[in-house]
Amino acid sequence: MRMGRARALVLATGVAAALAGAGSAQEICADPATRCGETLSTECLNRLGAGTVEAEGDACAVELDRYRDCLAEVAETCGAARAAAGSPQSATATTLPPGPPGHEVLARRDVGGVSYLVVKAPEPLRWDEALEASQQFGGLLASIGDAAEASEILVALRRAPGAFRRIPIPLKRVYVGPWIGGFQKSDGQEPDGGWTWIDGAPWSYENWAEGEPNNLGFKEDYALIYCERAPLCVEWNDADSSLLRSASYVVKVRR
Repeated sequence: MRMGRARALVLATGVAAALAGAGSAQEICADPATRCGETLSTECLNRLGAGTVEAEGDACAVELDRYRDCLAEVAETCGAARAAAGSPQSATATTLPPGPPGHEVLARRDVGGVSYLVVKAPEPLRWDEALEASQQFGGLLASIGDAAEASEILVALRRAPGAFRRIPIPLKRVYVGPWIGGFQKSDGQEPDGGWTWIDGAPWSYENWAEGEPNNLGFKEDYALIYCERAPLCVEWNDADSSLLRSASYVVKVRR
């Protein structure tokens, strides 16, 4: 939803404060969860946990816009840094950090200089919580740049049936899958404008499920894998992460 100029100025000021003194691009890209999480108050985090954030006229909603604007700034920084660094080294047989306690790697697939991990947490997570967890594996929530990359992630998902759970929708078979690294900028035109990847990869490929994104409920600003009919696919849904949570997430580690 488009913002007024005054509100945009407030958000930009908050983002600048969060990134002030952030250090090198490598440091910023390694920990966007902490860097941008500083834009969210304890009260707002508590309300996110309780699922009580209103879409409009809510101070916490403004904080969430600021959080996504910060993520967008980080993504731009990371994309530029990656382009300058060139191609990564091979990730094959590389030992990765163990990740958070209790978070199980259901599947790993190494392709060239990238490792894809399908991870299951002990309990359902919001998108921001999954982002923070992904960093502990040395990566970020996955970007998906083209159909070939989507196919590689699908191969990993085939080895990780526990990554999907069915949700109760009358007369439909709907399965919620892992969080991925897509989010919508606060000034993106709903429902399909302003989407970006947390690692700064170009938003040049889309694989939304039929009828998605639709911004149902007016706060669906984060992307996860979402299947109808069978618990295996790599199609996407836009979700309100304080209400529709997932216990799984896909991590992309560049080596």
